[in-house]
Amino acid sequence: KNKTVMMSINRYLFLLFASGVLLGFSSCSNDNDAIANVEAAFSVSSRYITAGEIIVFRDESKGSPSRWEWSFPSGTAVKNDEQNPQMTYLNPGIFEVSLKVSNEFSENEISKPEYIHVSPIRDPPYGGTLYFESNIIDQNDPSTLETLRYDGRERRILYDIIHQGEVDVEAYIFTATFEGQRSIEFQVNPDLSESLAESSVQKYAHMLGQIPLFLLDNVKLITVHGGEGTLAAGG
Repeated sequence: KNKTVMMSINRYLFLLFASGVLLGFSSCSNDNDAIANVEAAFSVSSRYITAGEIIVFRDESKGSPSRWEWSFPSGTAVKNDEQNPQMTYLNPGIFEVSLKVSNEFSENEISKPEYIHVSPIRDPPYGGTLYFESNIIDQNDPSTLETLRYDGRERRILYDIIHQGEVDVEAYIFTATFEGQRSIEFQVNPDLSESLAESSVQKYAHMLGQIPLFLLDNVKLITVHGGEGTLAAGG
């Protein structure tokens, strides 16, 4: 009877031991599958850019890849084997981007057609730029500015230097009158507060009045940009 019990116990222990080994192999196999199955994925800092603008591609692949191979037709990358490369497109057009990732177990590739849209560089619609420098106009110079009137907010078409196109906004409108009945309209970015818009126009109108009057003969309009949204760049 004791011999029968021992045989039953040994058989039970053997079955447990065998099951444990099998479970161990099964767990190890799943870990290898998780490492081996890489899946390529990526994003970019901006899909719609202007020629010459620098953008950054971000690797978002799964499965712990150790190698990256980017493809940028018609583009100029610093290095196409970096995980997150910088990229520049010099010519306008619509371009495909591909990424192949791999490790010692497997590889995977993804392509995104018509992914990057590159616009040509365009000159602003207005010619000439007037720069104010502290060593050109002295604060003690007299100004020919006579009046500055706030006319409220009205719709105007302004040039957006960031996106290089015209935008329709409800701008702050001011009218500055100078000696000799010269008047200039100031259009101010609506992202600014009304008080900041007024102080900005007061500053620039006063400085315009400090330059020789004949330089204002053909000046009819001044736009003031600023803020953090539309029209934030420029002056």
